[in-house]
Amino acid sequence: AALAGVYAYLRLKPAPAAPGPAEDARRELSKLEAEQLVKIVLSERPEGTLTLVRKDGAWALDPASPVKLDESTVDDLVYSFTALFAERTIEEQPTDLAQYGLVPPRAVARAYLADGTVKTLLLGDETPAGNTYYLQVQGDPAVYSVWMNHGQHFHWRVVDLRSKALLTAIAKDEIVYFKARLRSGQTLEAVRKTPDEQKQFQLGFGAYLLRKPFPVPRGVDAEKFDALLAGAASIDIAEFVEDSPTDLAAYGLARPWGELL
Repeated sequence: AALAGVYAYLRLKPAPAAPGPAEDARRELSKLEAEQLVKIVLSERPEGTLTLVRKDGAWALDPASPVKLDESTVDDLVYSFTALFAERTIEEQPTDLAQYGLVPPRAVARAYLADGTVKTLLLGDETPAGNTYYLQVQGDPAVYSVWMNHGQHFHWRVVDLRSKALLTAIAKDEIVYFKARLRSGQTLEAVRKTPDEQKQFQLGFGAYLLRKPFPVPRGVDAEKFDALLAGAASIDIAEFVEDSPTDLAAYGLARPWGELL
């Protein structure tokens, strides 16, 4: 009897209701293919205008600059145009845009496409929730909230897009000479062994000989030497202080306390 009752209930149970407006998927505000974008302009904001153009598949500053951009960071900015969704629809027909920081907007973000069209986004203030920003899409009167990372992207400066890698990747197998001058004045100098020296295992199994600070060559501990090279290769820039310094003494660099070659 119990089984029959459950069976009857399952057969006669009403179908679930269609999702209401609150359950609908987030509204799509900007959905583009990254390859369509050829230019990005961030303007009408306290940080000034920032322009990026895509040349030969890579993004560069306009006007041209020797500054090296971090590709993954630029991709994050591109993402704000290619996959932008509203967290909430704040007001469909707003009558007072000033309360949202949209008259005038706090930033205007434009994406220029290869076919000549332009996608324009108007950024307002941060919302009281603190994790979203108000935003309008040009041509759409509604005010939306978007996740905070998009608002931050539209306020980025050149310094936010710069690569913080101090050194390019070091190919350890290609190193033939190494020198480190320490603050104490002591100098460490290592050279790669010749093929004959490696075959004869001269002064150990390592690939290098330590010529300084000892009066005669010494063997090099390969494991510790690799750690030393890895440490130098992993140094990243914490902050950009001055691009064209005129007084190195102000930074202790007129007579640096150390040198690595």
